Amino acid sequence: MRAVPLVDGHLITAPDLARLTGKSAKTIYAWTKRGVKLPDGTRYVLPIVGLDHQGNKLFDIVDAQRVVHAVTVRGTSRAHTIAA
Repeated sequence: MRAVPLVDGHLITAPDLARLTGKSAKTIYAWTKRGVKLPDGTRYVLPIVGLDHQGNKLFDIVDAQRVVHAVTVRGTSRAHTIAA
């Protein structure tokens, strides 16, 4: 796994976040519009905190971690319902 550079120590671009999570950049951008459902049932939209010098959207790594954790929890919580 390659290291993902952070901008200003706590900001990450959408392509880097996609690479880090194993999702597509299109999925990351969907999180900024539709959001994700958190384990407590609320919807959380990933906020865009700025743009880098190339025009890529920047996200706070703490916000990104919250969304990734919610997606992981939802994905693993249904593991017992999958029939082989």
